[in-house]
Amino acid sequence: MSLSIKLAKSYVGLAKRHPWLLLAGYIILTVVATIGTVAIFSNVSMDFRNLLPEDTPSRLALETNETRRGSSDLYTIAVESPDPYANVALIDALAARIESDWDEAIWVQTTEDPSFFQDHALLYLPTERLERFRDDLRAALRCELQEVNAAFVEVGDACEDSQEVEWTFDAWLGEDAMKELGLPESFFGSWADMIGTGDSSNDAAEPSETAADEGTGAASEEPASSDTEAEPSLPSELEHYIISEDGRIAVLSVQLSRPSTDVEFANAMQQRGTELIAELDPSSFNPEMRAEVVGAFQSLNEAKEAVNDSFAALLASLGMIVLVMLAFFRAIRGLMVVFIPLIMGLTWTMGLSWFTYHQLNLYTMFVGSVLLGMGIDFGIHIYGRALESFRAGSNWEESLVDAL
Repeated sequence: MSLSIKLAKSYVGLAKRHPWLLLAGYIILTVVATIGTVAIFSNVSMDFRNLLPEDTPSRLALETNETRRGSSDLYTIAVESPDPYANVALIDALAARIESDWDEAIWVQTTEDPSFFQDHALLYLPTERLERFRDDLRAALRCELQEVNAAFVEVGDACEDSQEVEWTFDAWLGEDAMKELGLPESFFGSWADMIGTGDSSNDAAEPSETAADEGTGAASEEPASSDTEAEPSLPSELEHYIISEDGRIAVLSVQLSRPSTDVEFANAMQQRGTELIAELDPSSFNPEMRAEVVGAFQSLNEAKEAVNDSFAALLASLGMIVLVMLAFFRAIRGLMVVFIPLIMGLTWTMGLSWFTYHQLNLYTMFVGSVLLGMGIDFGIHIYGRALESFRAGSNWEESLVDAL
């Protein structure tokens, strides 16, 4: 006799001798497990990082980064209207309220300071441009030395054929280099002035301005001005704000203490920002103004829908199982014999999961409907085999042993 048959006979014999004792034990175990089941389904983690194992390198790197500097995601509010001054006024008001009222805010930014990049702009040039700059500078120095010292000669020098070097800023790094760095034209002029070389772009513009003042060249300039309208320029006192070139859109950035991967937190902060915007009333700053939370902390309705879908899938699974059982056994007794152990097994599994993992994530919250679909097979096969054996002439004890 195999071990499985011995175990089956022992269990069936115990159930026959002490049915109420086993039933009481199962009921107590199910009640305790139900507490854990309710707790775990009410504690679904909406943090996307929990979809990865705790030792995943990307998750460890993210957690390390957050420990050092907080969330890597920026909470962003965008303001849009035709009036740049009104846009700046609203983001300043928002920043003041967030700094004073939001404990989750680590820092708030409405302006940008480009001084570091201005002081170190040459470091960001492409390597090939820096190499060309180096080679041209060496060649110019050799030619200068050869000019002042006739005894200084190097093989390969061709200074007599080269043009005279103009030691001006724009001769070495023209406006195209500034554009390659992504710097605005105004910065090119200010940088040239800063190093004392003058701004070639401004110098070039002077004749046309003088000509316009004197009335010369008016005929050639008139058609262009009639066909195109000048784009609105940003007032100089607002250039340090995070604002578009035409001043229509201004942006407020906030670093929060928790990341946007925590969906519940992201949704709560999105709602809080929306309420703050409504409280400050953008239309009071400009009738055409609109403002909203954008970026990583926008409401993640998909996550909410996933939670709702998990419960809908669980209820749908239960309903389909009941219908299949009624169609297969055509008796309430068969439904109860299979369905009650199935529900008990599900609660035991989820209760054990609560004591082990304490929460579900956006994937494992569907485990209830999956377990129902998989677990029903076992109950159907056992009950069907026992019923078949009983109808063949065996008693219920023998039939259950055969089924197990």
